Amino acid sequence: MTRKQELREYFAKSTNPAIVFSKILAGHHSRVSIAKASGLDRASVTRCVAGLADLGLVTESDLTQKGGLGRPRRSLELLNEENWIVAIHIGYHTVAVGAVGIGGVVLNRTVKKHDRSVASVLQVCLAGIQFHTKQQNCPPLGISVTVGGRVSTQSQIILSMPEFGWQDVDLRTPLKEATGLPVVLSPTALAHAQANLLYGLVGSDDTFGHLYIGSIVEYALIQKGESWSGSGIASGILENLPVKTLSGSYGTVRELVSDEGVTALAQQRGLLPKSADFEDLLMLTGEDARLPKPSAQVAGLQEILDWRAQNVATLIQQLNEVVPVPKVVLSASIIRQPEGMEVVQKTIGEYWRDSQPPQILSGGELSRGGMLAPTAAFLAKLIG
Repeated sequence: MTRKQELREYFAKSTNPAIVFSKILAGHHSRVSIAKASGLDRASVTRCVAGLADLGLVTESDLTQKGGLGRPRRSLELLNEENWIVAIHIGYHTVAVGAVGIGGVVLNRTVKKHDRSVASVLQVCLAGIQFHTKQQNCPPLGISVTVGGRVSTQSQIILSMPEFGWQDVDLRTPLKEATGLPVVLSPTALAHAQANLLYGLVGSDDTFGHLYIGSIVEYALIQKGESWSGSGIASGILENLPVKTLSGSYGTVRELVSDEGVTALAQQRGLLPKSADFEDLLMLTGEDARLPKPSAQVAGLQEILDWRAQNVATLIQQLNEVVPVPKVVLSASIIRQPEGMEVVQKTIGEYWRDSQPPQILSGGELSRGGMLAPTAAFLAKLIG
């Protein structure tokens, strides 16, 4: 029996251990706090903590000062170095591979370029897995991969990944055969939403949307703590969805919101060379865009970024007209661009129609170089 199978079997026996474990992941480090947050009685929490400790997932430390009065105060800590996951995020230009503890602690991380072919991506993934496995003192619990595409929830096959031109690609089998480790594949936005839930950015029974805006644009819907997907596909690619701008014109999400769309617009206006990419655009704006007298190039690029953020706001309104949610979490490059969040929030405040606008949250606190999303996706499968 593998380590993952042992843990999965334990969590399958009862819902209480998974509830207690999830509360520890979300930042509750005392039995009293866990009991209050979960609604479980103290005896049930104590039994679950003992089970998690026996499995080597948590440890308790005594916080009582020497000679102190009263009952000892104990703090629960996750054993990150003993329980880590190979987290992989496949981006448009690079693959990030990290060793991440179950508590979201990034122990190590590497980033390497690929040519968007299946062979190239697999090569970078396997090299990263080998490197991090050698660096750690124990084997990982498994491998978790996030991709910008449509993933079958049953077969874990990537049904489509438009940015790469992939159709029906099986990454899971070659990774599993090469390493002997369990492998989980998840769409990027859904994995980020699971990180929001598990690591406490939102409540465990919240309803919210997670909008991932980068080279790809994906949307994941969480209803009362449960992810929604249809027809066995965890999917939310919005690439070809039409969006209405504030000026009344229309364009696709790719044209108006994605990294490549705004980069292409900057190139068309002569503000960037054809060889430049979105990272160059961000680097050129940075802090200089808000100076009293920025250069014409910087001012023009910032105007494009502000326009993009306004388009994100109108996109959120369109999505909320279909399925209203009280919160929307944004992640990826939109929260890295200068004042991106501020412009989104301001536009929503000024132009929202008919109903109460959702609260807009930044997922940046839980990004950690894209490593927390695949970690959370793996843990979500583990604890059910």
